[in-house]
Amino acid sequence: MTETKKRRSIEIYEDYWSLTVGHTNYFTKDTPSFKVLKLLNDFVDNNDKPLKRGDPRYHELQKKVLLVSPKNAGTQASKEQSIRKEINQFIKIGFLEPGLVDKHFLTQKFLEASTIKKKQRIFSQVLKDRAKFKCSVTDSEDARNHMQFFLRTLEEVGKMNLKDDVQGLMMCNISEIKKGFLTREELNSYITKSQNIELLDRKYNQHAYLKNFLKKMIDLKEVNDEVYFIEDANEIFKNIDLNEVRDTYQQRLWVDELKEVANYKCMVDRHSGRGTGSHIKPWKDCRDQGTIDQEAWDINNGIYLNKKLDDLFDNGLISFDQNGWIIINNKANNFNDEEVKSLKKQRLDKDFINPERLKYLEYHRKKYEIE
Repeated sequence: MTETKKRRSIEIYEDYWSLTVGHTNYFTKDTPSFKVLKLLNDFVDNNDKPLKRGDPRYHELQKKVLLVSPKNAGTQASKEQSIRKEINQFIKIGFLEPGLVDKHFLTQKFLEASTIKKKQRIFSQVLKDRAKFKCSVTDSEDARNHMQFFLRTLEEVGKMNLKDDVQGLMMCNISEIKKGFLTREELNSYITKSQNIELLDRKYNQHAYLKNFLKKMIDLKEVNDEVYFIEDANEIFKNIDLNEVRDTYQQRLWVDELKEVANYKCMVDRHSGRGTGSHIKPWKDCRDQGTIDQEAWDINNGIYLNKKLDDLFDNGLISFDQNGWIIINNKANNFNDEEVKSLKKQRLDKDFINPERLKYLEYHRKKYEIE
């Protein structure tokens, strides 16, 4: 007899904030998510009939998306499921409307924006205007804007913990809260409910996606795992230079996006899955030069390497030339001839060589005087 999934003794049904997405690096051109949004935007511009389940046009669209965002899933069904998730995320965010016949008026401007800061500003506006986490290409019935409810609750309570408060909020059926926000006492009661049913363990991904979105919003600030409106954070921490403290949550988001760009494999050997994401131009240098926003979280200022190469790169013992080949620091004296020969045969995969990353690699070579 086939073993079936074990059921809970007491079934739990809750109207939690279900949010599933694909790639989340929306701000950098030539990444899968950016390419997918551009493809979908072009589709909407030429579509005058809503897509529905079973529509052959939707199937053809999924195949096109798969070409710009390949999947490693073993079966075609798994690949198609991932592709649908990647398409639906842009409806959940608000860039596109269900049926793919309409879009937010800022979608085209987002694609054309010349800076990450401008993209972040537009992303924040779109999310506030039209976020609908329960909708998809073929489902438009539940268009509640959970992001507006979050922001109004944040206005009420002042700050929200990214773990407990957010998971508590995810338990709330916002249709039942007519005033449009929760008080601190109400939020605490939802935290208790979420902990009693272990919501965070069961809905870990949805919780992580929501935190990811919050972190991308331009008018919010995270300090020590708590989120504030940026004006409030600047007032509360006015005697503390927040730029002196590395934003650990932003660091985790940045590393996660870097892993996605690298397809979770070392950018050099292309098979090591347990690597390390590191800044090319060190975070401290970005901070000291006042370029945290422009450079510290630029995905091109990152490199994902296997542990051995990362240790060498991070300590300035190796770098990469303009063609991606490994070059060795002349001051390094801890390599034998075989190691030198092996290292010089390795290079950064061509898919990760672009003008932006080469600019940071040039900085790395100059910093460690590697020629």
